[in-house]
Amino acid sequence: MYQLSQWMRSAVVAIALFPIVVVAQAQSYPPAWSKTATYAAGDEVQLNGNIVRALKPVTVAGKYVYANWELVEVLANTTVLIGAGQTFTTLPAAWTYIQNARVADGVFLHLYISSQHGDFEEPFSGSFSLNHASGARISLIGDSMINDSLGGGGAFPHDGLTIDSGHTFGSVSGLTIFGTQNGQGNGVKATGNSTISLSNVQVVSFDTSVYAGNGGLVYADDQCVFGLADTYVIEATTHGTVDLSQGITISNSGGDALLYAEDNGVINAPNAILNGVNGNVVGARADTGAVIELPSANITNCAYGAEAEDHGYVRVYGFTFSGNGTDLVAFDGGVVEDDAVLGTPTTKTDSGFGSIIY
Repeated sequence: MYQLSQWMRSAVVAIALFPIVVVAQAQSYPPAWSKTATYAAGDEVQLNGNIVRALKPVTVAGKYVYANWELVEVLANTTVLIGAGQTFTTLPAAWTYIQNARVADGVFLHLYISSQHGDFEEPFSGSFSLNHASGARISLIGDSMINDSLGGGGAFPHDGLTIDSGHTFGSVSGLTIFGTQNGQGNGVKATGNSTISLSNVQVVSFDTSVYAGNGGLVYADDQCVFGLADTYVIEATTHGTVDLSQGITISNSGGDALLYAEDNGVINAPNAILNGVNGNVVGARADTGAVIELPSANITNCAYGAEAEDHGYVRVYGFTFSGNGTDLVAFDGGVVEDDAVLGTPTTKTDSGFGSIIY
């Protein structure tokens, strides 16, 4: 007992002479950006509730220069301004700033094109990809379909906005996407099981305005304007799907078809208004196992209102036709199905075992 007590007294003396030092752990959350500090490439700081990372050494203190930084974590609702007199003058510059950012759940990131200080007109140098790991929480928004435009001008042998490889993009709205007078490429293209939504968007002067293929999915509301397409206005192929909102108007004075689906593609267009203008195009054509749903459609001025071939299927329940050369045509195993033909339309089934079902 005496020896234990002696040891305890020695331990107390040792602690008194040499107190335990607790080393503070480094703060895991980065410090706030400071206009009086300089930074090395790779340094991370907080800015407006988000986390940004230096792309290069910032050796001059002062104003935050966006070109020196990139978004890493979007933790607060954030709007990135694009346009004349705005934070970024071009869409590619803004995209470079946000392309590696992770957007937290429940938070939005808007790329907002403003025409407040002048119309925004940006030609594409090539197809512009909207692939982003957090794309479902990102939107590209224009403040005016008339004043904000992408593409147009010069040679344009490529697509406009594209998305692929399983990505999702929240929405594109409020702007115009131009091709060229020659109508090359696809205005908006979703492939590889990717998804994109369009709202109040005009897409004109491409070979195809909207294309969904290889499992891609495109949503479009009834405020969208699609036209001046060289071949098809809307195309769905290889298990791609295009869902059009109730009552959308699709018109085109040339090309092959307003709606075209093939190889198990699907187009849904309830209450659609399909206008072939000059009477030279097909309103809706389904090929090779594809399906086009046109409940209560109004189809006018088309060479054929609805056409199905090679086991394609078009459903036109409750449709109305006017000014069509031939209202319904089915051949080579294609099927056109309707529950009630209005008026006395001319119908046709070619000799290749097609079917028109009433």
